[in-house]
Amino acid sequence: KETQKRIASHANLMLKVANLVRPPQPSLHLMQNLWPLEIKIKKKLLAYYLNDQTPNEL
Repeated sequence: KETQKRIASHANLMLKVANLVRPPQPSLHLMQNLWPLEIKIKKKLLAYYLNDQTPNEL
């Protein structure tokens, strides 16, 4: 299905973004700042999968 492909590519994009945002060996300070962002991204991804719609503001 076309939507499945769209969702998959979007998920891959978001994972790439999440990996860019997360440094390989982050300091504690960085971790505390980035963790909420990562959770936000994952929540949006989950909502996207469940609703099968484009997240409006990511």
